[in-house]
Amino acid sequence: MGKKIIFVTFLLVFLTANVFAESTKAYEIDIEGGSVRFVEDSTPLISGTVTAPNDTVLQLELDGMKANILVQNGKWNWRPYKNLKEGVQTLLVTATNPAGVTNTAQQKIWVVKQQYSITLSDGQTGAEIKKLEMLSGSTNAPDGLSVVARRASVAGEVLGSGITQAGKWQIFLSPALMTGTHGLEVKVMAGDKTVAQLKQIITVNVKSVGFAFDNKSAIFVTPFDKISGTINLDGDVPLLLSWNGKKQAVLAKNKKWIVTPNPPISEGRHEICVAIDEAKRKDLSGSRCTFFETKFIKLNHKRTMNGYADGSFRPDRPVMRSELAHMIAQLIDQSPQKSLFVMKSGTPKIIDVPKNHVHRNAVERVVRMGLMSVSTNGRFSPQEMVNREAVKAIVSRVMQLTKNVQRPTWATADLNAYLKDQKVSVAPRVFQNKLSSRAEVTVVLNRLFQRGPLYNVKKATWRDVTTSHWAFADVEEATRAHTSLRTANGEWLIQ
Repeated sequence: MGKKIIFVTFLLVFLTANVFAESTKAYEIDIEGGSVRFVEDSTPLISGTVTAPNDTVLQLELDGMKANILVQNGKWNWRPYKNLKEGVQTLLVTATNPAGVTNTAQQKIWVVKQQYSITLSDGQTGAEIKKLEMLSGSTNAPDGLSVVARRASVAGEVLGSGITQAGKWQIFLSPALMTGTHGLEVKVMAGDKTVAQLKQIITVNVKSVGFAFDNKSAIFVTPFDKISGTINLDGDVPLLLSWNGKKQAVLAKNKKWIVTPNPPISEGRHEICVAIDEAKRKDLSGSRCTFFETKFIKLNHKRTMNGYADGSFRPDRPVMRSELAHMIAQLIDQSPQKSLFVMKSGTPKIIDVPKNHVHRNAVERVVRMGLMSVSTNGRFSPQEMVNREAVKAIVSRVMQLTKNVQRPTWATADLNAYLKDQKVSVAPRVFQNKLSSRAEVTVVLNRLFQRGPLYNVKKATWRDVTTSHWAFADVEEATRAHTSLRTANGEWLIQ
C-alpha cells in the first residue's frame, strides 16, 4: 500500500511539472517565405504556421495596419485590407500563450510594383584604362536590392555584386576587365526576379600621353634647379620623376609640369625620366627620358655683418649709417661684379669719421662710389639711424650700376617690391617703420648682391633669430662664413 501511494505521488508531481513546462513554453511561429520576401501584389496573402491550439488569437502589424486572426489546425493566413506602400515593409506576428508568454516573428516584405531603370556612370562606356576594376551608376530601384554584373559572353559568370543605396550602386569586379571589348549585363534583383537591367558594350584601353622636356638635349643644371616640361593632356595629371633609382611625385597642370628634384641630383651625367603615375591614373600611359649633366656652382662667402657679444643679432634694431657702409663695402668686395663699382679719385672730406674708426675705410669707399654721401660741410653722421628712403636710394643706384647683371627673377621681384613700398616675399608684412631694421637691410642687400638666402642651416647662430624667424635664412647668410652651392632659390649650406 505504501509503495502505491509513493508511485501515485511521483506520477502527480511529474504530470504537474510537464503541464507547468508546457504552459510556460512560447508558441513557435513560422511565416511563409522566410525572413525576406519579394512580392508584386500590393495586397499579398500572408500565411504561416504556429504551435498553438485552435482559436488562439494572433496579432499582426504591417505598414500601419493591425489585425487579430485565429489559428485553425496550426495554420493562419491574412490579406492586408489596404495596398502596401512600395519598398520594404516589416511584418510582425505575435502569439501569446495562456501563461502570458509571448513570441514575435517578423518578415521583411519587399513590394516591387514596377520595372526600374539602371544606368552606368559617365566615362565607363569606353573606359581608357589598363583594366576596369569597378562599375558604378545610378538606379531608381529601392534601397537594399542586389545588383549583379555578368559578362554576356561567359555563361553563368558573375563578375561581382553590390547593393542599391540612395539611388546609387557600385560593384567591384573580380576578375577585372582587361584591355579589349566586353559585353556587360548588369541586373537589379528582387529575390530571383529581375527588376532592372542594362546591357552595355565597354571598351577597355589605355590612352597614351606624350611628354617633352623644356630642354631637349643635355641640360646643365645645379643640383637644386627645377626640371620642367610639357604633356599633351589637359587637367591635373599625376607623374613620377625618376633618376638613379629614386622617384619623386609631380603634378602636371594645364599641360605643364615642373619639379625640383629631392633629394638633389649629384654632380655628373644622369638619365632622368618622367612618366605617368600609373598607380593613380590607370587609364593613362607614357614616359620620356633625357640626359642631364649637373654642374655644381660652389660659393665661398665671408661674413658681411656681425651680431653682438651677448649672442643676439637684434633684428629689429635700426641700422647706423656707418654699419650700412661697412655692409655694402663687404658685399662689393665679395661680388663677381666688383669692377662695376668705380671709385672717384681723391679723398673725400669726412670730418666726423676719424681715421682710426673701425668703419672709416668702408665709409670712404662707398662715398667715393657715390652710393652714400656726406654733407657740404663734410659730415657723414656715422651714428645716425638709416631711414628707408636712404636704403631705397642705394638700391636704385646699385641696380642702375648692375643693370646688365642677370639676377634671379624672385630677387628682382623683391627689390622692385621694396622700392614700391610693397611686401618683400619672405617678410610677414610690408615694412612700415621709417627707420630700416637690421633684418630688413640684411634681406634687401642680400637680394641686391645675389647672396642667399642660405638654406640647410640646422642650428641658429643667434638666440633672437631662430629657425622660425622670417629673416633667418638671410641673417645666416650675412653673419656666417660658409661654403654653399648655388640653387634656383638661394644657397644650400655644405655642412
